[in-house]
Amino acid sequence: MNRDKLLVVAIVALSLVAIAAHFSSSATEYGRNNHQWNGTSQFFGAADRHGSVSLFEYDLLSNQPGTMLLIIAPGEEYADAEIQACSDFLGAGNTIFIADDGRHSNKLLEQLGCSVSIVPARLMSIDRAFTHPDSILGYTERSDDMTEGVSAVVLNRPSYVTGGEALINTSILTWEEKNGNHVVDADENLTNYAIFSRDTVNNGTVYILSDPSIFINGMQSLDAEDNPRFILNVLETPEQILIDQVHCGSAGIAGAGSTAYLPYSGLLLEIIATVCSIACIIYLFYSKLF
Repeated sequence: MNRDKLLVVAIVALSLVAIAAHFSSSATEYGRNNHQWNGTSQFFGAADRHGSVSLFEYDLLSNQPGTMLLIIAPGEEYADAEIQACSDFLGAGNTIFIADDGRHSNKLLEQLGCSVSIVPARLMSIDRAFTHPDSILGYTERSDDMTEGVSAVVLNRPSYVTGGEALINTSILTWEEKNGNHVVDADENLTNYAIFSRDTVNNGTVYILSDPSIFINGMQSLDAEDNPRFILNVLETPEQILIDQVHCGSAGIAGAGSTAYLPYSGLLLEIIATVCSIACIIYLFYSKLF
């Protein structure tokens, strides 16, 4: 095989590698490279533009003044050393924002001394944005930097929180669905539930949102209520944002000690694959090597 043929083979190989790398994690729920409805590619694109940084080691939380740690849909509980790192982080006057449905954050909240806990229930409501009762509306209850300009948000099968100061509540037409029949039964009372609360812990602030799906593409694409404004408030905090990539479904791949990732990496891989493929086709057409 001559040098020209080797060059073409190399171009094809590079293109295939780029395509494989891009699509290998594209189906991961909450995945940052997942462009489907359940991914978070839109959010992470906006986070990149606002200068957020990914956190791959909790030891790196020390010496981070003026910072907010954002935890989206953690997939496992936190080790004692990580909880201590979070406690020290709050002690330095920083902020932790947790978006979880109750699977793995309550141990962290309890050991931090936070008064808020997440109840892993399924809420439904007559007061909803769309026909399905899971599409619950949440209304701003208290003024806060996170709720500025937000009148209502659309939720997607949220759980709820207890304790702390409620910032966003459902309406009184909401119930905890217990048997899956999607209607209010005699033992399912209509009342309002807190879905977004804050608490002061040590010298810092903890925010708890019981619906992590507000960050997924499907919810970001909704042309309804104030979801985009809510996300913008999160990203425009004056604090530096660190996004947990140790436990979360959105986690990417990084080497030990990494604190950041390549911005727009998914888009970059798409561009590389496209350019290489086009170059290969043009080269083959004109050279007639094969």
